[in-house]
Amino acid sequence: RKRTGNKTLPPTSCLALLAAMAGPSVVGAAANPEESDENSDVHDDAADTTESSGDEACVSGACGNASTSESEGENVGQGDAAVAGSVDEVLESIGFGWFQVAIMAVCGMGWFVDSVEVGGLTYVYTTLDKQWGTTTANWGVLQSAKSLCSVGGALVFGTSADQFGRRPAFVLALLLTAAAGLASAASTGFTMLMIFRCAANVGAGGILPVAISLLTEHLPPSKRDSCTVFMQIFFAVGHILAVVLSMLLLRSSESDTDWRLFVAALAVPAALMLLVCPWVPESP
Repeated sequence: RKRTGNKTLPPTSCLALLAAMAGPSVVGAAANPEESDENSDVHDDAADTTESSGDEACVSGACGNASTSESEGENVGQGDAAVAGSVDEVLESIGFGWFQVAIMAVCGMGWFVDSVEVGGLTYVYTTLDKQWGTTTANWGVLQSAKSLCSVGGALVFGTSADQFGRRPAFVLALLLTAAAGLASAASTGFTMLMIFRCAANVGAGGILPVAISLLTEHLPPSKRDSCTVFMQIFFAVGHILAVVLSMLLLRSSESDTDWRLFVAALAVPAALMLLVCPWVPESP
């Protein structure tokens, strides 16, 4: 009870007075405390549900993005394999005909050019020993430099063929081999000869990997192994031609003209190969 003056207010009047002072929200809470607690619990449960839903959405979104990326990567890999498989199937269905024979002849002549350039120069060593005073040590240095240049040419032209195509790499390798081979016939000393022969070997080293790649990419899968083995014949024939040319042209070790004609003749196959380059196709 609350006393006001000399009067004592009943409990109901006290409640009405407190309601007027605190507002309607307090009255509702005071009048129905159990309902208020239930509403508070409902709001808390709703907030927890909202937070958990957001967390689940974030997790599911991240997992969805990750699974999407993985599926896209798998689809790309499967697409590349399907394309490669379809090309092989088409080549197999085409079979082995005159076109494939022509491609093998062109690429085989590339190996032939490399063999002539690599194996032919050794036949002029004795002649140049008499005319220039070179020694075995000089020719050892030349052979080592030529081998390194062949490796470098294979790397450079092989990489270029992957990026810009087999055909331009094949043509450039032939052009460098022919130009440097012909220029070496005009050498006036050992240093000049070594520079030109190294340049020729860069081109000759690039012919081998590009030619074999160009060939195999035009052949049906069932014929690739046998045709690749057959390419070795062109390399052996190139060495035989170099021997024959040395027997025909190197008649006198005293002549300054004979060895120059011989070195120029070694570059003629590469120069002739340039005539057929406009008809060399690109890889499929």
